[in-house]
Amino acid sequence: MGSTGASGYVGRHILCLREIFSKRVMIVGVVAVAAISDPWMICCALAQSVGTPLPTVEVYRPERAIPQYPASGLPREAGASFPEPDVDGAAPRGSARLRAVREALQAMAIRRGALEQLDVRALITREFERYDPAYLPHKALREKRLDALKLKLVSSEKGGKALACSRRMIIEAEWLLKYTAQWPKVDQQLAAIEHSLRTKDQGFALRQAPDGSWGTCYHAWFEKIAGTVDILGDLSMSGDGRPASLQYPFNMLRRIDSSQVLIPYLYRLQLSQIAKTGVYEREEMNAVEGALSQFLFKEKLRTLLQANGAAFIDQAYVDAYRRFLDDTQDPILGYWGPWIMSGGEIIRAADLSQTYHAVAYREGAVNHWPQIIKTTLGIKGLQYPFGWRHHGQYNNHNNYDVVRILRLGWPYMTSAEIDQARREIRAMLKWALSESITPDGQFRDDPSFYDSVDEVYYYGVSFLVEAGYWNKDGRFWDDDPTHYAGAEDLCRKIRSHLVKLQTNSITARHALTRLDQSCRALGNPPRGKRGEPIQD
Repeated sequence: MGSTGASGYVGRHILCLREIFSKRVMIVGVVAVAAISDPWMICCALAQSVGTPLPTVEVYRPERAIPQYPASGLPREAGASFPEPDVDGAAPRGSARLRAVREALQAMAIRRGALEQLDVRALITREFERYDPAYLPHKALREKRLDALKLKLVSSEKGGKALACSRRMIIEAEWLLKYTAQWPKVDQQLAAIEHSLRTKDQGFALRQAPDGSWGTCYHAWFEKIAGTVDILGDLSMSGDGRPASLQYPFNMLRRIDSSQVLIPYLYRLQLSQIAKTGVYEREEMNAVEGALSQFLFKEKLRTLLQANGAAFIDQAYVDAYRRFLDDTQDPILGYWGPWIMSGGEIIRAADLSQTYHAVAYREGAVNHWPQIIKTTLGIKGLQYPFGWRHHGQYNNHNNYDVVRILRLGWPYMTSAEIDQARREIRAMLKWALSESITPDGQFRDDPSFYDSVDEVYYYGVSFLVEAGYWNKDGRFWDDDPTHYAGAEDLCRKIRSHLVKLQTNSITARHALTRLDQSCRALGNPPRGKRGEPIQD
Protein backbone atom coordinates (compact mmCIF):
# COMPACT_ATOMS: atom_id res chain seq x y z
CA MET A 1 0.00 0.00 0.00
CA GLY A 2 1.47 3.38 -1.00
CA SER A 3 1.76 6.36 1.33
CA THR A 4 -1.37 8.01 -0.06
CA GLY A 5 -3.37 4.80 0.22
CA ALA A 6 -2.10 4.19 3.74
CA SER A 7 -2.98 7.68 4.91
CA GLY A 8 -6.47 7.34 3.47
CA TYR A 9 -6.88 3.94 5.12
CA VAL A 10 -5.79 5.26 8.50
CA GLY A 11 -7.83 8.42 8.06
CA ARG A 12 -11.03 6.46 7.56
CA HIS A 13 -10.45 4.52 10.77
CA ILE A 14 -9.61 7.66 12.74
CA LEU A 15 -12.75 9.31 11.38
CA CYS A 16 -14.91 6.37 12.42
CA LEU A 17 -13.34 6.14 15.89
CA ARG A 18 -13.76 9.87 16.37
CA GLU A 19 -17.48 9.48 15.69
CA ILE A 20 -17.76 6.64 18.21
CA PHE A 21 -16.06 8.47 21.03
CA SER A 22 -17.01 12.09 20.40
CA LYS A 23 -20.66 11.40 19.49
CA ARG A 24 -20.51 14.22 16.96
CA VAL A 25 -21.27 14.31 13.25
CA MET A 26 -18.69 15.92 10.97
CA ILE A 27 -18.81 16.85 7.30
CA VAL A 28 -15.57 15.54 5.87
CA GLY A 29 -14.00 16.04 2.46
CA VAL A 30 -12.09 13.02 1.23
CA VAL A 31 -9.72 13.55 -1.68
CA ALA A 32 -10.14 10.04 -3.10
CA VAL A 33 -11.48 6.69 -2.05
CA ALA A 34 -10.12 3.62 -3.81
CA ALA A 35 -12.02 0.99 -1.85
CA ILE A 36 -14.12 0.53 1.26
CA SER A 37 -12.30 -1.85 3.57
CA ASP A 38 -13.95 -4.48 5.74
CA PRO A 39 -12.36 -3.03 8.90
CA TRP A 40 -13.86 0.36 8.07
CA MET A 41 -17.30 -1.22 7.69
CA ILE A 42 -16.91 -3.05 10.99
CA CYS A 43 -15.91 0.22 12.61
CA CYS A 44 -19.01 1.88 11.18
CA ALA A 45 -21.13 -1.00 12.44
CA LEU A 46 -19.66 -0.36 15.90
CA ALA A 47 -20.67 3.29 15.56
CA GLN A 48 -24.19 2.14 14.74
CA SER A 49 -24.29 -0.20 17.71
CA VAL A 50 -23.50 2.63 20.17
CA GLY A 51 -26.12 4.87 18.62
CA THR A 52 -23.80 7.28 16.79
CA PRO A 53 -24.96 8.61 13.40
CA LEU A 54 -22.42 7.92 10.67
CA PRO A 55 -20.69 10.95 9.18
CA THR A 56 -21.73 12.43 5.87
CA VAL A 57 -18.75 11.96 3.58
CA GLU A 58 -18.45 14.02 0.42
CA VAL A 59 -16.07 12.46 -2.11
CA TYR A 60 -14.39 14.93 -4.44
CA ARG A 61 -13.21 14.14 -7.95
CA PRO A 62 -9.43 14.02 -8.50
CA GLU A 63 -8.06 15.72 -11.59
CA ARG A 64 -8.71 13.77 -14.81
CA ALA A 65 -10.48 11.02 -12.84
CA ILE A 66 -13.17 10.15 -15.39
CA PRO A 67 -14.48 11.61 -18.64
CA GLN A 68 -17.94 13.05 -18.94
CA TYR A 69 -20.58 10.60 -20.16
CA PRO A 70 -22.45 12.24 -23.02
CA ALA A 71 -26.23 11.90 -23.28
CA SER A 72 -25.87 11.31 -27.01
CA GLY A 73 -24.41 7.87 -26.43
CA LEU A 74 -21.69 8.57 -29.03
CA PRO A 75 -18.05 7.82 -28.22
CA ARG A 76 -15.77 10.78 -27.65
CA GLU A 77 -12.52 8.85 -27.74
CA ALA A 78 -11.04 5.91 -29.58
CA GLY A 79 -12.27 2.60 -28.28
CA ALA A 80 -15.11 4.07 -26.25
CA SER A 81 -18.47 2.36 -26.40
CA PHE A 82 -21.89 3.21 -25.05
CA PRO A 83 -25.06 1.08 -24.96
CA GLU A 84 -27.79 1.67 -27.47
CA PRO A 85 -31.18 2.53 -25.97
CA ASP A 86 -33.04 -0.56 -24.80
CA VAL A 87 -36.27 0.20 -26.65
CA ASP A 88 -38.35 -1.67 -29.14
CA GLY A 89 -38.21 -0.34 -32.68
CA ALA A 90 -35.69 2.41 -31.97
CA ALA A 91 -35.68 5.16 -34.57
CA PRO A 92 -32.66 5.72 -36.84
CA ARG A 93 -29.54 7.24 -35.31
CA GLY A 94 -29.76 11.01 -35.01
CA SER A 95 -33.56 11.17 -35.07
CA ALA A 96 -35.50 13.36 -32.62
CA ARG A 97 -37.12 10.29 -31.06
CA LEU A 98 -33.79 8.57 -30.42
CA ARG A 99 -32.39 11.72 -28.84
CA ALA A 100 -35.41 11.86 -26.56
CA VAL A 101 -34.96 8.23 -25.56
CA ARG A 102 -31.29 8.77 -24.81
CA GLU A 103 -32.19 11.70 -22.57
CA ALA A 104 -34.61 9.39 -20.76
CA LEU A 105 -31.75 7.00 -20.03
CA GLN A 106 -30.11 9.57 -17.80
CA ALA A 107 -30.47 9.85 -14.04
CA MET A 108 -30.43 12.49 -11.35
CA ALA A 109 -27.16 11.96 -9.52
CA ILE A 110 -24.86 13.62 -7.01
CA ARG A 111 -21.23 14.07 -8.00
CA ARG A 112 -18.74 16.20 -6.12
CA GLY A 113 -21.54 17.24 -3.77
CA ALA A 114 -23.58 18.81 -6.58
CA LEU A 115 -26.64 17.75 -8.56
CA GLU A 116 -26.05 16.60 -12.13
CA GLN A 117 -28.03 14.72 -14.75
CA LEU A 118 -25.73 11.94 -15.89
CA ASP A 119 -26.06 9.05 -18.29
CA VAL A 120 -25.53 6.58 -15.45
CA ARG A 121 -26.30 3.60 -17.67
CA ALA A 122 -23.42 4.50 -19.96
CA LEU A 123 -21.19 5.01 -16.95
CA ILE A 124 -22.11 1.54 -15.65
CA THR A 125 -21.36 -0.02 -19.03
CA ARG A 126 -17.98 1.72 -19.11
CA GLU A 127 -17.16 0.32 -15.65
CA PHE A 128 -18.09 -3.19 -16.79
CA GLU A 129 -15.81 -2.75 -19.83
CA ARG A 130 -12.99 -1.82 -17.51
CA TYR A 131 -13.57 -5.14 -15.75
CA ASP A 132 -13.98 -7.05 -19.05
CA PRO A 133 -13.06 -5.25 -22.30
CA ALA A 134 -15.28 -7.72 -24.21
CA TYR A 135 -18.23 -7.12 -21.87
CA LEU A 136 -20.80 -6.11 -24.52
CA PRO A 137 -20.25 -9.03 -26.95
CA HIS A 138 -20.08 -11.49 -24.04
CA LYS A 139 -23.37 -10.16 -22.72
CA ALA A 140 -25.09 -10.07 -26.12
CA LEU A 141 -24.22 -13.69 -26.84
CA ARG A 142 -25.79 -14.89 -23.61
CA GLU A 143 -28.83 -12.64 -23.94
CA LYS A 144 -29.70 -14.42 -27.19
CA ARG A 145 -29.49 -17.77 -25.47
CA LEU A 146 -31.65 -16.57 -22.56
CA ASP A 147 -34.26 -15.17 -24.96
CA ALA A 148 -34.48 -18.57 -26.63
CA LEU A 149 -34.97 -20.25 -23.25
CA LYS A 150 -37.77 -17.80 -22.40
CA LEU A 151 -39.58 -18.79 -25.57
CA LYS A 152 -39.19 -22.47 -24.64
CA LEU A 153 -40.64 -21.73 -21.19
CA VAL A 154 -43.70 -20.02 -22.66
CA SER A 155 -44.21 -22.87 -25.07
CA SER A 156 -43.84 -25.48 -22.31
CA GLU A 157 -46.39 -23.72 -20.08
CA LYS A 158 -49.11 -23.53 -22.73
CA GLY A 159 -51.98 -25.78 -21.81
CA GLY A 160 -50.22 -27.10 -18.71
CA LYS A 161 -49.00 -26.20 -15.26
CA ALA A 162 -46.73 -23.24 -14.60
CA LEU A 163 -43.06 -24.20 -14.43
CA ALA A 164 -42.26 -22.32 -11.22
CA CYS A 165 -38.70 -23.66 -10.87
CA SER A 166 -37.69 -22.79 -14.43
CA ARG A 167 -39.29 -19.35 -14.15
CA ARG A 168 -37.32 -18.57 -10.98
CA MET A 169 -34.11 -19.71 -12.61
CA ILE A 170 -34.77 -17.36 -15.52
CA ILE A 171 -35.32 -14.47 -13.08
CA GLU A 172 -31.93 -15.20 -11.52
CA ALA A 173 -30.29 -15.49 -14.95
CA GLU A 174 -31.62 -12.04 -15.84
CA TRP A 175 -30.03 -10.63 -12.69
CA LEU A 176 -26.70 -12.26 -13.52
CA LEU A 177 -26.81 -10.85 -17.05
CA LYS A 178 -27.94 -7.33 -16.21
CA TYR A 179 -25.93 -6.78 -13.04
CA THR A 180 -22.78 -8.89 -13.33
CA ALA A 181 -20.05 -9.90 -15.74
CA GLN A 182 -19.58 -13.30 -14.11
CA TRP A 183 -19.81 -15.33 -17.31
CA PRO A 184 -19.10 -18.80 -15.84
CA LYS A 185 -22.02 -18.32 -13.43
CA VAL A 186 -24.25 -17.11 -16.26
CA ASP A 187 -23.34 -20.11 -18.43
CA GLN A 188 -23.97 -22.51 -15.57
CA GLN A 189 -27.36 -20.91 -14.92
CA LEU A 190 -28.39 -21.09 -18.57
CA ALA A 191 -27.46 -24.77 -18.73
CA ALA A 192 -29.47 -25.42 -15.56
CA ILE A 193 -32.53 -23.70 -17.06
CA GLU A 194 -32.28 -25.87 -20.17
CA HIS A 195 -32.18 -28.98 -17.99
CA SER A 196 -35.08 -27.80 -15.77
CA LEU A 197 -37.45 -27.41 -18.71
CA ARG A 198 -37.50 -31.19 -19.06
CA THR A 199 -39.29 -31.46 -15.69
CA LYS A 200 -42.99 -30.86 -16.32
CA ASP A 201 -44.20 -31.12 -12.72
CA GLN A 202 -42.51 -28.38 -10.74
CA GLY A 203 -44.95 -28.13 -7.85
CA PHE A 204 -42.08 -28.88 -5.46
CA ALA A 205 -40.84 -25.32 -6.00
CA LEU A 206 -43.97 -23.89 -4.36
CA ARG A 207 -43.37 -25.57 -0.99
CA GLN A 208 -41.35 -24.21 1.93
CA ALA A 209 -37.72 -25.33 1.82
CA PRO A 210 -35.84 -26.68 4.85
CA ASP A 211 -33.95 -23.36 5.13
CA GLY A 212 -37.31 -21.74 5.88
CA SER A 213 -37.63 -19.89 2.57
CA TRP A 214 -40.05 -20.26 -0.31
CA GLY A 215 -37.14 -19.83 -2.70
CA THR A 216 -36.47 -23.30 -4.06
CA CYS A 217 -34.57 -23.11 -7.39
CA TYR A 218 -32.99 -19.77 -6.52
CA HIS A 219 -29.27 -19.94 -5.74
CA ALA A 220 -28.62 -16.34 -4.68
CA TRP A 221 -29.48 -15.72 -1.03
CA PHE A 222 -31.19 -12.41 -1.73
CA GLU A 223 -33.40 -13.99 -4.41
CA LYS A 224 -34.59 -16.58 -1.87
CA ILE A 225 -35.40 -13.77 0.58
CA ALA A 226 -37.21 -11.70 -2.04
CA GLY A 227 -39.21 -14.74 -3.16
CA THR A 228 -40.40 -15.34 0.40
CA VAL A 229 -41.62 -11.88 1.46
CA ASP A 230 -45.13 -12.06 -0.01
CA ILE A 231 -45.84 -15.52 1.41
CA LEU A 232 -44.71 -14.54 4.90
CA GLY A 233 -46.74 -11.35 4.61
CA ASP A 234 -49.79 -13.42 3.71
CA LEU A 235 -49.23 -15.74 6.68
CA SER A 236 -48.74 -12.81 9.06
CA MET A 237 -52.19 -11.45 8.24
CA SER A 238 -54.08 -14.74 8.69
CA GLY A 239 -55.12 -16.71 11.77
CA ASP A 240 -56.43 -15.62 15.15
CA GLY A 241 -53.87 -12.91 15.85
CA ARG A 242 -51.17 -15.27 17.07
CA PRO A 243 -48.15 -15.76 14.79
CA ALA A 244 -48.36 -18.86 12.61
CA SER A 245 -45.99 -21.76 13.24
CA LEU A 246 -44.02 -22.55 10.08
CA GLN A 247 -43.08 -26.08 9.09
CA TYR A 248 -39.42 -25.01 9.09
CA PRO A 249 -37.92 -22.10 11.07
CA PHE A 250 -36.90 -19.16 8.95
CA ASN A 251 -33.16 -19.75 9.16
CA MET A 252 -32.41 -17.66 6.08
CA LEU A 253 -31.79 -14.56 8.19
CA ARG A 254 -29.12 -16.14 10.38
CA ARG A 255 -26.39 -14.81 8.13
CA ILE A 256 -27.40 -11.27 9.23
CA ASP A 257 -28.35 -12.14 12.81
CA SER A 258 -26.83 -9.05 14.44
CA SER A 259 -26.51 -5.39 13.54
CA GLN A 260 -22.71 -5.82 13.63
CA VAL A 261 -23.08 -8.19 10.67
CA LEU A 262 -26.03 -6.53 8.95
CA ILE A 263 -24.70 -2.98 8.64
CA PRO A 264 -21.32 -3.84 7.03
CA TYR A 265 -23.15 -6.14 4.60
CA LEU A 266 -25.52 -3.33 3.61
CA TYR A 267 -22.69 -0.86 3.13
CA ARG A 268 -20.90 -3.37 0.90
CA LEU A 269 -23.99 -3.50 -1.28
CA GLN A 270 -24.48 0.27 -1.16
CA LEU A 271 -21.23 0.96 -2.99
CA SER A 272 -20.63 -0.79 -6.32
CA GLN A 273 -17.01 -1.09 -7.47
CA ILE A 274 -17.85 -2.59 -10.84
CA ALA A 275 -14.42 -2.22 -12.47
CA LYS A 276 -12.93 -4.16 -9.55
CA THR A 277 -15.58 -6.84 -8.87
CA GLY A 278 -17.59 -7.17 -12.08
CA VAL A 279 -20.82 -6.72 -10.08
CA TYR A 280 -23.27 -3.82 -9.96
CA GLU A 281 -24.81 -4.30 -6.51
CA ARG A 282 -28.00 -2.32 -7.11
CA GLU A 283 -30.34 -5.29 -7.67
CA GLU A 284 -29.28 -7.17 -4.53
CA MET A 285 -29.41 -3.96 -2.50
CA ASN A 286 -32.89 -3.13 -3.71
CA ALA A 287 -34.21 -6.62 -3.02
CA VAL A 288 -32.66 -6.85 0.45
CA GLU A 289 -33.79 -3.36 1.50
CA GLY A 290 -37.28 -4.05 0.20
CA ALA A 291 -37.47 -7.28 2.21
CA LEU A 292 -35.88 -5.90 5.38
CA SER A 293 -38.08 -2.82 5.38
CA GLN A 294 -41.13 -5.07 5.39
CA PHE A 295 -39.69 -7.58 7.87
CA LEU A 296 -38.72 -4.90 10.37
CA PHE A 297 -41.32 -2.15 9.95
CA LYS A 298 -44.47 -4.28 9.58
CA GLU A 299 -45.29 -5.32 13.13
CA LYS A 300 -47.22 -8.51 12.35
CA LEU A 301 -44.58 -9.71 9.93
CA ARG A 302 -41.79 -8.96 12.41
CA THR A 303 -43.67 -10.89 15.13
CA LEU A 304 -44.05 -13.88 12.78
CA LEU A 305 -40.31 -13.94 12.10
CA GLN A 306 -39.43 -13.60 15.78
CA ALA A 307 -41.60 -16.62 16.58
CA ASN A 308 -40.03 -18.70 13.80
CA GLY A 309 -36.27 -18.58 14.15
CA ALA A 310 -35.45 -14.85 14.10
CA ALA A 311 -35.62 -13.98 17.80
CA PHE A 312 -32.51 -11.82 17.32
CA ILE A 313 -34.72 -9.14 15.74
CA ASP A 314 -35.08 -6.77 18.69
CA GLN A 315 -35.57 -3.02 18.88
CA ALA A 316 -31.83 -2.36 18.73
CA TYR A 317 -31.62 -4.33 15.48
CA VAL A 318 -34.52 -2.37 13.98
CA ASP A 319 -33.02 0.94 15.13
CA ALA A 320 -29.64 0.09 13.57
CA TYR A 321 -31.32 -0.59 10.24
CA ARG A 322 -33.35 2.62 10.51
CA ARG A 323 -30.17 4.61 11.14
CA PHE A 324 -28.57 2.99 8.10
CA LEU A 325 -31.47 4.19 5.96
CA ASP A 326 -31.26 7.69 7.43
CA ASP A 327 -27.51 7.85 6.82
CA THR A 328 -27.69 6.65 3.19
CA GLN A 329 -30.50 9.02 2.17
CA ASP A 330 -29.00 11.69 -0.06
CA PRO A 331 -29.65 15.11 1.54
CA ILE A 332 -29.60 16.94 -1.80
CA LEU A 333 -31.88 14.60 -3.74
CA GLY A 334 -33.82 13.29 -0.74
CA TYR A 335 -33.66 9.92 -2.50
CA TRP A 336 -32.03 6.58 -1.85
CA GLY A 337 -30.10 4.82 -4.57
CA PRO A 338 -26.90 3.04 -5.58
CA TRP A 339 -23.47 4.55 -5.09
CA ILE A 340 -21.07 3.81 -7.94
CA MET A 341 -17.29 4.10 -7.68
CA SER A 342 -15.86 5.42 -10.92
CA GLY A 343 -12.44 6.92 -11.51
CA GLY A 344 -11.81 7.69 -7.85
CA GLU A 345 -15.15 9.32 -7.07
CA ILE A 346 -18.52 8.13 -5.83
CA ILE A 347 -21.61 8.92 -7.88
CA ARG A 348 -24.91 8.66 -5.98
CA ALA A 349 -27.95 8.07 -8.18
CA ALA A 350 -31.63 8.65 -7.35
CA ASP A 351 -33.49 5.31 -7.53
CA LEU A 352 -37.30 5.30 -7.56
CA SER A 353 -37.69 1.72 -6.31
CA GLN A 354 -35.25 1.99 -3.41
CA THR A 355 -36.85 5.26 -2.37
CA TYR A 356 -40.32 3.74 -2.49
CA HIS A 357 -39.21 0.95 -0.12
CA ALA A 358 -37.69 3.40 2.35
CA VAL A 359 -40.64 5.80 2.28
CA ALA A 360 -43.65 3.49 1.97
CA TYR A 361 -42.73 0.87 4.58
CA ARG A 362 -41.92 3.60 7.10
CA GLU A 363 -45.26 5.26 6.35
CA GLY A 364 -43.53 8.48 5.35
CA ALA A 365 -41.50 8.84 8.58
CA VAL A 366 -38.35 9.93 6.75
CA ASN A 367 -36.24 13.07 6.41
CA HIS A 368 -35.82 15.60 3.59
CA TRP A 369 -39.40 15.64 2.30
CA PRO A 370 -39.04 18.87 0.27
CA GLN A 371 -36.13 17.29 -1.62
CA ILE A 372 -38.00 13.98 -2.09
CA ILE A 373 -40.94 15.82 -3.66
CA LYS A 374 -38.75 17.94 -5.92
CA THR A 375 -36.79 14.92 -7.14
CA THR A 376 -39.91 12.77 -7.62
CA LEU A 377 -41.53 15.37 -9.86
CA GLY A 378 -38.23 16.09 -11.58
CA ILE A 379 -37.49 12.52 -12.74
CA LYS A 380 -40.84 11.89 -14.45
CA GLY A 381 -39.28 11.73 -17.92
CA LEU A 382 -36.36 9.48 -16.99
CA GLN A 383 -36.05 5.74 -17.43
CA TYR A 384 -36.70 3.31 -14.55
CA PRO A 385 -35.16 2.79 -12.04
CA PHE A 386 -33.92 6.37 -12.25
CA GLY A 387 -37.34 7.70 -13.27
CA TRP A 388 -40.98 6.85 -13.95
CA ARG A 389 -40.73 5.55 -17.52
CA HIS A 390 -40.20 2.16 -19.09
CA HIS A 391 -39.33 2.24 -22.79
CA GLY A 392 -40.42 5.87 -22.75
CA GLN A 393 -43.94 5.04 -21.56
CA TYR A 394 -45.89 4.99 -18.32
CA ASN A 395 -45.95 1.77 -16.34
CA ASN A 396 -48.47 0.82 -13.62
CA HIS A 397 -45.76 -0.52 -11.30
CA ASN A 398 -43.83 2.75 -11.41
CA ASN A 399 -47.00 4.83 -11.35
CA TYR A 400 -48.02 3.04 -8.15
CA ASP A 401 -44.65 3.80 -6.53
CA VAL A 402 -44.86 7.46 -7.53
CA VAL A 403 -48.42 7.98 -6.32
CA ARG A 404 -47.67 6.35 -2.96
CA ILE A 405 -44.69 8.69 -2.50
CA LEU A 406 -46.81 11.70 -3.50
CA ARG A 407 -49.60 10.67 -1.14
CA LEU A 408 -47.21 10.45 1.82
CA GLY A 409 -45.51 13.70 0.82
CA TRP A 410 -48.73 15.67 0.20
CA PRO A 411 -48.59 17.59 3.53
CA TYR A 412 -45.09 18.83 2.68
CA MET A 413 -45.87 20.15 -0.81
CA THR A 414 -46.12 23.75 -1.92
CA SER A 415 -49.28 24.83 -3.76
CA ALA A 416 -47.38 24.78 -7.06
CA GLU A 417 -46.17 21.22 -6.38
CA ILE A 418 -49.71 20.11 -5.50
CA ASP A 419 -50.96 21.51 -8.82
CA GLN A 420 -48.20 19.69 -10.70
CA ALA A 421 -48.79 16.44 -8.82
CA ARG A 422 -52.50 16.57 -9.66
CA ARG A 423 -51.72 17.00 -13.34
CA GLU A 424 -49.29 14.09 -13.27
CA ILE A 425 -51.64 11.70 -11.45
CA ARG A 426 -54.48 12.66 -13.80
CA ALA A 427 -52.23 11.82 -16.79
CA MET A 428 -51.23 8.48 -15.21
CA LEU A 429 -54.86 7.57 -14.55
CA LYS A 430 -55.86 8.45 -18.10
CA TRP A 431 -53.06 6.28 -19.48
CA ALA A 432 -53.87 3.36 -17.17
CA LEU A 433 -57.54 3.31 -18.18
CA SER A 434 -57.00 3.86 -21.90
CA GLU A 435 -53.71 2.07 -22.62
CA SER A 436 -52.99 -0.56 -19.96
CA ILE A 437 -56.42 -2.25 -19.80
CA THR A 438 -58.42 -3.85 -22.60
CA PRO A 439 -62.17 -3.12 -22.90
CA ASP A 440 -62.98 -6.48 -21.25
CA GLY A 441 -60.85 -5.71 -18.16
CA GLN A 442 -57.58 -7.49 -18.93
CA PHE A 443 -54.34 -5.75 -18.07
CA ARG A 444 -51.93 -5.76 -20.99
CA ASP A 445 -48.75 -7.71 -20.27
CA ASP A 446 -45.27 -6.30 -20.80
CA PRO A 447 -42.77 -9.20 -20.59
CA SER A 448 -39.88 -6.74 -20.87
CA PHE A 449 -40.75 -5.46 -17.38
CA TYR A 450 -42.91 -7.96 -15.47
CA ASP A 451 -41.94 -11.49 -14.46
CA SER A 452 -45.52 -12.82 -14.69
CA VAL A 453 -49.08 -11.90 -15.66
CA ASP A 454 -49.96 -12.02 -11.95
CA GLU A 455 -47.62 -9.07 -11.36
CA VAL A 456 -49.25 -7.15 -14.21
CA TYR A 457 -52.63 -7.41 -12.48
CA TYR A 458 -51.24 -6.76 -9.00
CA TYR A 459 -49.60 -3.46 -9.94
CA GLY A 460 -52.43 -2.41 -12.23
CA VAL A 461 -54.95 -2.87 -9.43
CA SER A 462 -52.59 -1.34 -6.86
CA PHE A 463 -52.14 1.84 -8.89
CA LEU A 464 -55.89 2.30 -9.35
CA VAL A 465 -56.47 1.66 -5.64
CA GLU A 466 -53.72 4.10 -4.63
CA ALA A 467 -55.19 6.76 -6.92
CA GLY A 468 -58.61 6.29 -5.26
CA TYR A 469 -60.31 5.11 -8.44
CA TRP A 470 -62.85 2.94 -6.61
CA ASN A 471 -62.82 4.54 -3.17
CA LYS A 472 -63.49 8.27 -2.89
CA ASP A 473 -61.91 8.31 0.58
CA GLY A 474 -58.61 7.48 -1.10
CA ARG A 475 -58.78 10.39 -3.55
CA PHE A 476 -56.31 12.58 -1.73
CA TRP A 477 -55.48 14.45 -4.92
CA ASP A 478 -58.81 14.99 -6.70
CA ASP A 479 -62.57 14.82 -6.14
CA ASP A 480 -63.88 15.29 -9.68
CA PRO A 481 -66.40 12.44 -10.18
CA THR A 482 -66.00 12.52 -13.97
CA HIS A 483 -62.52 11.01 -13.58
CA TYR A 484 -64.03 7.84 -12.09
CA ALA A 485 -66.85 7.09 -14.51
CA GLY A 486 -67.29 3.38 -15.17
CA ALA A 487 -65.42 2.36 -12.01
CA GLU A 488 -67.99 -0.23 -10.89
CA ASP A 489 -68.17 -1.91 -14.28
CA LEU A 490 -64.37 -2.05 -14.56
CA CYS A 491 -64.14 -3.58 -11.08
CA ARG A 492 -66.36 -6.49 -12.14
CA LYS A 493 -64.43 -7.05 -15.37
CA ILE A 494 -60.99 -7.09 -13.71
CA ARG A 495 -62.30 -9.34 -10.96
CA SER A 496 -63.52 -11.96 -13.42
CA HIS A 497 -59.96 -12.37 -14.71
CA LEU A 498 -58.33 -12.30 -11.28
CA VAL A 499 -60.60 -15.06 -9.97
CA LYS A 500 -59.10 -17.37 -12.60
CA LEU A 501 -55.52 -16.32 -11.86
CA GLN A 502 -55.68 -16.41 -8.07
CA THR A 503 -56.08 -20.20 -7.85
CA ASN A 504 -52.33 -20.81 -8.16
CA SER A 505 -50.86 -17.40 -7.39
CA ILE A 506 -50.41 -15.57 -4.11
CA THR A 507 -49.69 -12.38 -6.06
CA ALA A 508 -53.02 -12.64 -7.85
CA ARG A 509 -54.76 -13.37 -4.55
CA HIS A 510 -53.30 -10.21 -3.07
CA ALA A 511 -54.49 -8.24 -6.08
CA LEU A 512 -57.98 -9.71 -5.72
CA THR A 513 -58.08 -8.83 -2.03
CA ARG A 514 -57.04 -5.23 -2.74
CA LEU A 515 -59.62 -4.96 -5.51
CA ASP A 516 -62.45 -6.32 -3.35
CA GLN A 517 -61.60 -4.08 -0.41
CA SER A 518 -61.54 -0.98 -2.60
CA CYS A 519 -64.63 -1.85 -4.63
CA ARG A 520 -66.76 -2.24 -1.50
CA ALA A 521 -66.71 1.54 -1.26
CA LEU A 522 -68.86 1.69 -4.41
CA GLY A 523 -71.82 0.44 -2.35
CA ASN A 524 -72.30 -2.68 -4.46
CA PRO A 525 -69.87 -5.28 -3.08
CA PRO A 526 -68.26 -7.75 -5.49
CA ARG A 527 -69.69 -11.25 -5.52
CA GLY A 528 -67.97 -14.51 -4.59
CA LYS A 529 -68.04 -17.75 -6.55
CA ARG A 530 -71.56 -18.59 -5.38
CA GLY A 531 -72.89 -15.09 -5.78
CA GLU A 532 -72.69 -14.07 -2.12
CA PRO A 533 -71.13 -10.68 -1.21
CA ILE A 534 -67.50 -10.88 -0.14
CA GLN A 535 -67.30 -10.34 3.63
CA ASP A 536 -64.60 -8.64 5.70
